[in-house]
Amino acid sequence: MRSRRAAVTFSLVALLLAGLAGCGGGGGGTDKAQALLKETFGPGHPIRSGRLSLSLHVTGSGAGLKAPIALELAGPFVSVRPGRLPNFALRARIGDTGQAAAGLLSTGKQGFVTVGDQAFVLSDEAYRQLQERYRKTQQQDQAQRKDAPGLSALGIHPADWLTDATTSEDADVAGTPTTRVSGALNADALLADIDRLLAQSGGVPQTASTAKLPKRLEPEVRKALRRSITTAKVSVDAGRSDRTLRRITLRLIMAVAPEDQKTLGGLRKLDVDLDLAIADLGKVQKIPTPKNARPLSQLGAALSAAAPSQAPKSPAATTTTPSTTGSATQRYTDCLRKAGDDVGAIQQCADIINR
Repeated sequence: MRSRRAAVTFSLVALLLAGLAGCGGGGGGTDKAQALLKETFGPGHPIRSGRLSLSLHVTGSGAGLKAPIALELAGPFVSVRPGRLPNFALRARIGDTGQAAAGLLSTGKQGFVTVGDQAFVLSDEAYRQLQERYRKTQQQDQAQRKDAPGLSALGIHPADWLTDATTSEDADVAGTPTTRVSGALNADALLADIDRLLAQSGGVPQTASTAKLPKRLEPEVRKALRRSITTAKVSVDAGRSDRTLRRITLRLIMAVAPEDQKTLGGLRKLDVDLDLAIADLGKVQKIPTPKNARPLSQLGAALSAAAPSQAPKSPAATTTTPSTTGSATQRYTDCLRKAGDDVGAIQQCADIINR
């Protein structure tokens, strides 16, 4: 069975983990902060394995933002070798429903999707295609970036995101003493990185979701975004003893002027809070194969069982704006159950959530 949707999701996760395998970029701010950033994001501080923790919260109005977006991603990862799909076992939680998290897992020999404690295995053909697609993408990127390491391979240069930076020696990440570099966001540098990431998204297999992504940030869009930023702060934590990346946080608040709202697709307000941390650096050795895995064709039924129950709505509740944790989630899981192992039908189900 081919599952392009699962393969695309695996590819995006793997790109993030591969970028952590080594870090490269420039720097900004005071001399001390600049030196630390250059060292931390330089090629001599690779991140081969660890435990990733990523939290993203987005609120706003306009441009289709009807409800807050909350995403959490956490779990161990191991980079096997350059050009090879990393091994990982990541759990994702979307929204604040408190329901069982779904997950993605790659052992180097098989790929899995998990719901709660139950794993569903990708077919051998789908996993081979995923490995091959990742290998080809890495080869293309390698040729384009002229051997630039780590996050620079993805066009990401976090060291350039800070301006007027200062350092603090009393920080801590998951029990590891760190030196923290904090400063205002260099919006132009961040937007340039986003532009490069969008350009690279052309190599990702197209789905109903990825087809909606712009291929570049147009100049007028960049200018409108830059004018709209009211608060922008970044911090980077590096191990105090090894100068290796441990954490990146970003806070961005935007208030879009009426004359710029059309350019930004109707966006009026935006508040982004991003926190990426890495613990147990170098301690993760292997991702174990799940036991009692089921065929991926049974995933729809499992999602239906894990969906939140639909309580009767009060008259006042009927006036609220629908969200993906309500009726849309039920329609989505019902759609997956009916789709079975029909890949085309599974992909169409995604549009229910993406509306």
